[in-house]
Amino acid sequence: MNDRIVKYMIFFKRVFLIFIFLIGYRMLVLNYVTANICMQKNRYLLVCIIYFFCAAYIIYGKRISTHNHFVYKIFGTLFIVGYPVITFYSIEIMYNTELSKMQSDKIMINCILISVFTIGVFITFYNYKRALIIFSLCTWAFGLANHYLLLFKGNPLLPSELRAFQTAFHVVEEYDFTLTDELVNGSLITLLSICGIIALPFQIRIESLKKTTLKLLLGSTYFALFFSIIIHSSWDSKLGIMLNAWNSYSTYAENGSILSFILEEQAMRVDKPDGYSKKDMDTYLGSLDKTDDNKNNTNYLKPTVIVVMNESFSDLAALTAADTDECLADWYGIENYVMRGNAYTSVYGGGTCNSEFEFLTGNSMANFSQNSYPYVMYDFKHTFNIARILKNNGYRTIAIHPENKNNWNRARVYSQMGFQKFVSIDKMENMSWLRWFVSDWSNFDWIIKEYEENESPLFIFNVTMQNHGGYGDINSLGEVEAVRVNGEFQQYEDFITYLTLIRESDKAFRHLVDYFSNIDMPVIICMFGDHQPALNGNIVNTFSDDNAEDIETREKRYCVPYLIWSNYRGEILAQNIYKDISINYLGANILDLAGIDTPYTKYLLDLEGKIPIINHIGYMDNNQIWHNIEEQNEDIIQYKKMGYYMMFDYYTDDS
Repeated sequence: MNDRIVKYMIFFKRVFLIFIFLIGYRMLVLNYVTANICMQKNRYLLVCIIYFFCAAYIIYGKRISTHNHFVYKIFGTLFIVGYPVITFYSIEIMYNTELSKMQSDKIMINCILISVFTIGVFITFYNYKRALIIFSLCTWAFGLANHYLLLFKGNPLLPSELRAFQTAFHVVEEYDFTLTDELVNGSLITLLSICGIIALPFQIRIESLKKTTLKLLLGSTYFALFFSIIIHSSWDSKLGIMLNAWNSYSTYAENGSILSFILEEQAMRVDKPDGYSKKDMDTYLGSLDKTDDNKNNTNYLKPTVIVVMNESFSDLAALTAADTDECLADWYGIENYVMRGNAYTSVYGGGTCNSEFEFLTGNSMANFSQNSYPYVMYDFKHTFNIARILKNNGYRTIAIHPENKNNWNRARVYSQMGFQKFVSIDKMENMSWLRWFVSDWSNFDWIIKEYEENESPLFIFNVTMQNHGGYGDINSLGEVEAVRVNGEFQQYEDFITYLTLIRESDKAFRHLVDYFSNIDMPVIICMFGDHQPALNGNIVNTFSDDNAEDIETREKRYCVPYLIWSNYRGEILAQNIYKDISINYLGANILDLAGIDTPYTKYLLDLEGKIPIINHIGYMDNNQIWHNIEEQNEDIIQYKKMGYYMMFDYYTDDS
């Protein structure tokens, strides 16, 4: 290459780097004068000295040149060996406030993963210095993303977040990217690491095109093998790590971000069912696309649909046969119901988002790997769900959750599903509280408020919080009188507290039904529990054993009540149906009662007739015989194919 061109390239590279470092220094100054960083004595001066040293060396520095081969080897070896550790801490220090508590074996695994990638760089590139610098900048950006996502959304960078990169790029200007001492520290470590890479006393050789191509092929094979192992190995089970889907930060903080990111990516994997064909699914649903003349009629008076997924709502008094006060007198006192019975979930004691997922999409967690949480793993822009169906049928769709909007990624998921409004705790005022959560009575008053302020028809989907876990302190009930419990169960405060909360939910639901009983416009209300509560094991073991070979015994742990009520007694709604179902069918039943059908809901209702109950444990056939989920028949196999199709291959452009 012409020497003059080389000089121009070096000149422009240096000008560009000077510009970048000046921008960085401006950020340091602005955040220092606003007291965001470097408040300790002389810290700002030390930061500036390190920063300008790194800037000068990166812009003008060269590799170490020495004739002392011993020093040559010692420096190079020590840096290469220490590079994974340096990189690990540069990532973690930017977001992980519990870094000092991380176990040494987790640190070692993260460093080994970084080492494997570093070795790949040496195998693949002759100009490994440039490749290592790019890798260092990528890991710095990873740590930076963890920090700001935790700040803005409450979770670190998850594989599923990468799918929303385009959206994030468009809204990035809405956020305030202030610096913290942790970001400064991580950035300085990265800069010092880059200086070390530049200083490596190894001469970069320029080889022939043939040798360069062979090296790239060898490196590509190495990385292909590396990523194949990452994707197809179940590291969580081998390492004994349980992903915390409720709080992904704790997973990252305990296990390190590199390892946790890989585990999250593995958890996202859903293999295509054997014999699956998108074309076959298209054809099959197309054969069902024959609308009932009595449904989807524009002249049909559309009922407002209100669905309450009540936190930890269940009838444990009945399941345990405990001698207690009646807790669900109003619930069972509703005689003009449309449909009621037991609904079966796929989660116990937590994992609320999976019950939401099953209800809203008609899919089942039986179609996904264990410990997976679709809300935090997948994109829902084109996924079938009843919110989108109702919106497309002229409904205004509203989600209500009196807690943090980012729990379980609800803000993102609800938006992608087609909810036009999401009311979370930050938008609620003058709410009443029971223990540490918004009471169901106050929550249901907000539903009434939304109904009165918006034009019908509405679809309101409400996830409550009153009955959330943390039942150990009976004094947390305050002035609410505790439920009376006799016999062996009176020793368990958590049981008494929980039953008291259920009684209060029962009263609140009666209040909601009474209000809409006096409304002239048609309304359908459905309430069901998301899962049973996590209580003292001695209580739960009186009616269920999660390790029992008998599926029916195990399934009792996943049983919650549901009820559908309406103030309108038309032909479809003039029923008193009692049936047990699983939550994945509940949405299709509600759409059917509202006079709306789709090919997919027709399929679900037909499947319900053959397999009335299915969850991740097992299923019940139409002869009321329980089966382990591994005992698959043609209907289960077809449902797995349909579940995959509706989650990953179904497409609608109306979101």
